[in-house]
Amino acid sequence: MIRSVEPVSKWKLLVADVKGLRILDSTFKSFEILEENVTGKSLSLKAAIENLTKKRQAFPSIEAIYFISPTEETLNRVIDDFSGARPQYAAAHIFFISSTF
Repeated sequence: MIRSVEPVSKWKLLVADVKGLRILDSTFKSFEILEENVTGKSLSLKAAIENLTKKRQAFPSIEAIYFISPTEETLNRVIDDFSGARPQYAAAHIFFISSTF
């Protein structure tokens, strides 16, 4: 998912909802995410991944990878990120978690 954003060396942000955060936290170690050029507020995994449900700092020059559940609430939050006069991020790459998870 992270490597699909080209070029791979480009810095990107990872944004996840609660389910996505649980999956990423149980699957990866912080250095594994950070080695993929994911930027964040610090070197801990929880800070490197932005929580979709919380207020987030805008990074209009960086593309975001969303790892979210396919719900109306999460989709509305993504839409909100790009509906203002100045988008939250440069672009969105959206990956959905299976609804059966």
